[in-house]
Amino acid sequence: MSTTAKKSLSVDEAPRSLVRDMAAKYHIAPEKFLDTLKQTAFQLKPGETISNEQMQMLLVIANEYNLNPFLKQIYAFPDRNKGIVPIVGVDGYIRIVNEHGQANGWSFTISDTRVDLAGIVDVPEWIECIMYRKDREHPTIARVYMAESYRPAFETKSGHKIKGPWQQYPRLMLENRAFIRAARFAFGFTGIYSEDDAERMQTTEYIDADVVQITPEKAAQEATTATVTADKAQDEFIEAYAEDQIKQKQDPDPA
Repeated sequence: MSTTAKKSLSVDEAPRSLVRDMAAKYHIAPEKFLDTLKQTAFQLKPGETISNEQMQMLLVIANEYNLNPFLKQIYAFPDRNKGIVPIVGVDGYIRIVNEHGQANGWSFTISDTRVDLAGIVDVPEWIECIMYRKDREHPTIARVYMAESYRPAFETKSGHKIKGPWQQYPRLMLENRAFIRAARFAFGFTGIYSEDDAERMQTTEYIDADVVQITPEKAAQEATTATVTADKAQDEFIEAYAEDQIKQKQDPDPA
């Protein structure tokens, strides 16, 4: 009979200064910091593991944008190329914008035209976010359309529908999408995704993304140039995942 020893992530296996600085920032012992982060900042499927290199990538991005992974301002999925897909919530984007030295506020314009879509009625046709910078004469305007952004409730082969935030808060979701798009245009944020992207990604078998591969050494030197180029993940696994979740809730003990 053989046994496999579980190897803990070590401070010596990651850039020491970054790990120690972030550990001190969050009042966690450096030798426990990476293991703690591994348990809170990654969305994993059963059997998945995170390498030290993937953890270092997340640390570099979190540090670059001054985001707190323990508050879920940033988290990540592993991708099939042994990289990561970093996700930033709308609160994280708001923090990044507010901390930018040239940020000068934003506003929204909401369409007077109302539309009905599958599962929702009487919602704005579009929403614009107007993002202002102190160093630019003209603001950045990003318009997003409900018909293009809305995601219907998942429906399984058995006819079950799983409602999501787009059914419960369609206007808020569209505002968030407009804000994030305007922020990206106005400030050039790269290498991070939104939670709306994560909704598409987290129910897939693989994060099928083309990721710019970043070694720990290169990441530490070129954090601002790290970019992830995928826009979406495969949707073909959504139905199977949804059915499995329903079965677990309705029939936890098939025997």
